[in-house]
Amino acid sequence: MYRPTPACSSTAPVERKRADDEMRYLDIRLGTVAHANGSAYLELGRTKVIASVFFRERIHENDPGFVIDVTTAPYLEPLDPSLPSKLYIALESMITDEDPLQVIELFVNVIDDDGSILAAAINCGNLALVHASVPMIDFITASTVFKASDTNYQLDYEKEDESKARITVATMPTQQRIAYFDMLGRISPDVMQGMIQIAQNANNKIAEKMKEIFIENEIKIDI
Repeated sequence: MYRPTPACSSTAPVERKRADDEMRYLDIRLGTVAHANGSAYLELGRTKVIASVFFRERIHENDPGFVIDVTTAPYLEPLDPSLPSKLYIALESMITDEDPLQVIELFVNVIDDDGSILAAAINCGNLALVHASVPMIDFITASTVFKASDTNYQLDYEKEDESKARITVATMPTQQRIAYFDMLGRISPDVMQGMIQIAQNANNKIAEKMKEIFIENEIKIDI
């Protein structure tokens, strides 16, 4: 059975080995869940997520057209209970032309959580929806930036990082617009602008990697 890589157990501050605007290793794969209409696996450093999409018949007229179920591996600590609702808000607004006779079910399974889980879940869920050919306004990319001190902010929060506040920003790369924004903590307006810019730059890089994956898997983005 898989077990997560143990994080550093020391309580002393851990020296960051990445540049302030450098992201952890990112691995993306499509078609990882058999029999799903669409699926994806995303690895961001030690944070790992699997997402799968299934279409089912809408039984009742009032049934929602899009639902999300978030689960975690049994060896992980409980996630922020607001994660499913945040993920829903970020992704549901991207979906267009919902079939009145069909429900889109998105299952997100967190295998390992070493920070930036909301951004990782948004990216992985988005990939699964694209793989399932769900009609969307645009595909989106997300990243997390945290405030390490009053004068320093860094990309891609890890659990061992000391964070005074952090933001998660999702953008639509084709339209160059912010699609979702989440903030934890207090941040001054001038610092906020710098953090958003780092997030947008990172999201553009993630978008390029996603486009490469789409081409490799012969997926056409109809936007």
